Amino acid sequence: MAETRYILFLLDEQKYGMQLTKISSIEEVYNVVPIPVGVQYIKGIIHLRNTVIPIYDLKAKFGMYDSSMSSTRQLLIAETHGMSIAFEVDQVLGIMDVPETNIKEMPPVVRNEDTGCLESVLKIDSVTDGNADIVISVNIDKLMSDSEFEDVSVALESPETEED
Repeated sequence: MAETRYILFLLDEQKYGMQLTKISSIEEVYNVVPIPVGVQYIKGIIHLRNTVIPIYDLKAKFGMYDSSMSSTRQLLIAETHGMSIAFEVDQVLGIMDVPETNIKEMPPVVRNEDTGCLESVLKIDSVTDGNADIVISVNIDKLMSDSEFEDVSVALESPETEED
């Protein structure tokens, strides 16, 4: 039976997942520099391994109030649209192999322009109590439009974001 590997994470108390093949590393949140890039949901930038990386605010995208200033926040570093981008999450839960039979298409009733990044619904069997958790899979390639990705790329190339 075919399986897909997902990295699972929390935003508030909801579990989400991203395909592991899209994620290059997990980092701690540190020294975020806010910048006005003109693209919605970009929180700022970090300088990581000699690369300037924009931070995407998933909570803002999903309409969640950012109530926690938790020290456990982490960044999922991914490659999409020819650039590295960091996704801020409350906590990384781990990596799971999800059987194809436990990956269901997102119901049409919740699909619209704003939710196009919600890829599928995952049924994750809990090892502690035997119950199944429902996890929403996020497609990072669809979080922004092509033009928004281009705007971020151009903003990162501007002199204001370069180090002296």
